[in-house]
Amino acid sequence: MHRGLPLAGFTTPTYESTAGRRRAQGAAQGPRLADIGPLQLIQAFGLVGAVVDEAATIQHIIGNLQAFAALPGGTADFRLTNLLPKSAGHELTALLRRVVKDGLVHKSHVHRGGVDGAKRFEMSVRPLEGMPTGDRPLFLVAFDTRQIPERAGPAAGPLPEGEMHDRVMELEQEVSATREHLQTVVEELEISNEEMQSLNEELSSTNEELQASNEELETTNEEMQASNEELTTLNEELNTKSAELRMANSNMENILSSIDAPVMVVDNEMRLLRYNAAS
Repeated sequence: MHRGLPLAGFTTPTYESTAGRRRAQGAAQGPRLADIGPLQLIQAFGLVGAVVDEAATIQHIIGNLQAFAALPGGTADFRLTNLLPKSAGHELTALLRRVVKDGLVHKSHVHRGGVDGAKRFEMSVRPLEGMPTGDRPLFLVAFDTRQIPERAGPAAGPLPEGEMHDRVMELEQEVSATREHLQTVVEELEISNEEMQSLNEELSSTNEELQASNEELETTNEEMQASNEELTTLNEELNTKSAELRMANSNMENILSSIDAPVMVVDNEMRLLRYNAAS
C-alpha cells in the first residue's frame, strides 16, 4: 500500500457549516446512507467499503479502510481510485465502468501493494438503488480479505493446478482492467483532442475576423489619407487665391489713390463699393 495519512476514523468529506448541516438534516427525507440495508449487512460481516458516485468520489465510508487505502499529503482528493494502490485504482475504474454499463455486480481480486504486496483482497462494486441522493447514481465498493489464499513465493515451487487457474484468471482480469483503463485514457485524450480542435477552429475564426477588421481599418486609413491629401491641395489652392486677391486689392488701392479726380465704384444696384480721397 502506498504511503500517506491513514484513513482510520475518516468520515464523509463535507464543507457545510454546522447550521447548514442541521438545516439539511431537518429538511432531508428518507433514510440516511448509514441506515441502508446493504451497508449494514457489510458491517455485520466485518467487511469494509465505501459508497462512491460515478466519479469514484467517496460519499460514505463503512468500517476502517486503513488496510486498503491511504490519504496522501497535498491537495485533498476524495476519489477512492486515487486513494487505493495504483493497480487497485485502475481495477476499480474498470469495475465502475462495467457496473455503470450493465447495472450488475462485478468483482475482482487485486493486490494491496506496498510491503505486504503479496496479500490480495476481493473488491466488488454493486449499484445502489433507492438511495436518498436524488438522481445521482451511487455504488457500493466492498473489500474482503477472507478466503483469498496467499500466493507462495518463487521458492515454493510450481503452483497447484487450481491455484494456477486462479492465477491465470487473476492475470486476465488485470490485463482486462489495464486494457479498459487504457481505453478510458484514449477516450479522454480523444475528447481533449476534439476540444482542442474546436478551440483551434474558434481561434482561427477569430483570427480571420481580426484580419478582416484589420484590412477594413487599413482601407479606411488609406481613404482618410487620400481625403487629407485632397484637403491639403485645396488649402494650398485657397492660399494661392487669397494671395492673388490681396495683390489685386493692393493694386486697386494704389490706382485709386493716384488719381486726382473723384472716382467712385458702385455695384449693379448703385451701392458704393470704393472711392478715392478726391471724392
